[in-house]
Amino acid sequence: MTLASSRLCTAIALATLLNVGAQAAENAGDDPGALPDLSLEDLLKADVITASRKSQAVQDVAAAVFVISRDDIERSGATNIPEALRIVPGLQVARLASGRWAVSARGFNGRFANKLLVLIDGRSVYSPLFSGVLWEMEGTLLEDIERIEVIRGPGAALWGANAVNGVINVITRQARDTQGGLFALGSGSQERGSAAARWGGAAEAGATHGHWRLWASSDSQRPFDAPDGSPGNDASHTSRAGFRSDWALPSGDSLALSGSVTASGADDRWNQADLLSPSGSTRVDHTQDSDAAHLLARYHRLGGDGSETIVQTYVAADHVQATDAFDQYRSTIDLDLQHRPRLDGPHDVVWGATYRLSRDRIASSGIITITPDRRSFSLASLFVSDEITLVPERLRATLGTRLEHNNFTGFEPQPNARLAWTPNRTQTVWTAVSRAVRTPSRAELDAQVDVLVMPGQGQVPPVLLRAVPPAGHTLQSETVNAFELGYRQQFEANWSVDVAAFYNRYAHLSAASTGAQQFDMLPFPHVVQAVVPISSVAASTRGLEVALDWRATRAWRLQAAYTHFRASVASSSDDPVEVASALGQMNSAPRHQLVLRSSLALASGQDLDARLRYVSALQQGNFGAVPIDAYTELDLRYAMRPRPGLTVSLSADNLLQRQHAEFAPDLLPSQLLEVPRSVHVQAQWKF
Repeated sequence: MTLASSRLCTAIALATLLNVGAQAAENAGDDPGALPDLSLEDLLKADVITASRKSQAVQDVAAAVFVISRDDIERSGATNIPEALRIVPGLQVARLASGRWAVSARGFNGRFANKLLVLIDGRSVYSPLFSGVLWEMEGTLLEDIERIEVIRGPGAALWGANAVNGVINVITRQARDTQGGLFALGSGSQERGSAAARWGGAAEAGATHGHWRLWASSDSQRPFDAPDGSPGNDASHTSRAGFRSDWALPSGDSLALSGSVTASGADDRWNQADLLSPSGSTRVDHTQDSDAAHLLARYHRLGGDGSETIVQTYVAADHVQATDAFDQYRSTIDLDLQHRPRLDGPHDVVWGATYRLSRDRIASSGIITITPDRRSFSLASLFVSDEITLVPERLRATLGTRLEHNNFTGFEPQPNARLAWTPNRTQTVWTAVSRAVRTPSRAELDAQVDVLVMPGQGQVPPVLLRAVPPAGHTLQSETVNAFELGYRQQFEANWSVDVAAFYNRYAHLSAASTGAQQFDMLPFPHVVQAVVPISSVAASTRGLEVALDWRATRAWRLQAAYTHFRASVASSSDDPVEVASALGQMNSAPRHQLVLRSSLALASGQDLDARLRYVSALQQGNFGAVPIDAYTELDLRYAMRPRPGLTVSLSADNLLQRQHAEFAPDLLPSQLLEVPRSVHVQAQWKF
């Protein structure tokens, strides 16, 4: 599709939406079926828990917060959690392949983006292996998600290490809200097929009563194409099953139990370093098979004096096997205590403690070697947060810190201070100063990887770049000192604005540097150049995030989200390897992002939704990674409800280009692939 035709399609689509919106406003009248679930006032009053570990209205939060509601997820046409996150300002969401994603907040993106903590019902899914989230392994039934709370900016004072640039908390619905049955089927040009089923009921045992649900889902994705049109090797499939039960105990307390199992498989194609190849690399097909399971229990007690206590524990296990690379088994146990006493006066205190133990066993082969083959990672911490009312209903200050110890880098204090001024019930001005850390990953400390080969010329032998572990495991934790300022206001009853600005200063960022050289005779004479990780790079980032929400009519909602981001880095030397790795971090997030959304409720239970996305170019510079061009895309969704309980939807994504690249692979030498135009149809029946 040419640029001119792309612009024409955009203009036609937007004009059509405006025209249909005007007609729908006339036709909807007082039809309750055409109304959005929540008004803007309700959305700002809606409670979130991730920002302060207690229930707090969005309007009162002294942080950059964005809530993705259940209705937002449904009307986005998303089939997985990363797709639903595309609407959040300050997040960088890029698709690498059919089942692989790069998701980060406020920069430093990559498949293993390591400065964003992701929780599912308070359970951390952050992987110690590569420091990041393997999105292909994580997820739940989308229809069971109540909301997704996204906090941009450090959350380490409450949630601990690795909550450096943000926290995402996926909160699922209580079992009592998912009674009866659900069955869904989907298919499309990119998706071979998907199926989901859920059944919920009630149970009673004496004075104890509760609700439960069982669910299962499966999906399969076709492979993408490379920029030259050749087929990729990235087909993927995932199957999941799980349960949740919520119980009211005779004492008046509550108990929630949940668990899930996941089995996923994804193909991949690596450009592996190869001394025997004239180009220095060989394409090798790989397969990643992953299995995971967890059990979680949460006990909630409200004391007679108004105090609140939450005890949560979970056990998790996962197995990740990449052919000719590594085979990891990991088990984790976590115990978290939180208490909120009832205090007289201006103080509202929340305190708690966490202990986590994670153990792994890794077998290595091929281009990756990880030694030792077994390691344990332990973490213990205490936190306290005090919200102090300085002027009733006008001015509040929050002081808090987490004192954390891990067996990799030792003691790590992570404090923050926040101030919120609410001159009236519709305005909030807030500011924050925070410190957070990211602990080194297992791969950074212990992995040896053949990165690439620079072919020889004439009398110059080829050079093999080999990443090796640091001597004595001397890596430090990455640190950030963050400064934030925000403003949100609801104007009358039909539109609101939320603005956040930030400036972050990073120290001890992990980078690569030139190590020792050695001459090797096998398989023929060549030089092995060691590349060693060091904690040497300093960086600063700054940005602006804006979210606008306008209820044009009772049936029509328009939203806009804009992100401006700038980064600069400084390496400690002129070492070309160090400079290249520093540039890769600086150029891993786009300078501009814009999302425009239209959500329109038509008459007779029909929906028409559109999303226009613009992402500026990425000039990635990490070991020759190719730059990514800017792109603009349009996604459309139409849904109808021919009978009560039945919803049929048709989605069309990436309509302005046949295919486009969104991010270049990093760390693992995967093939660059492009996201295609696609259509998807789904039928969902609730009974």
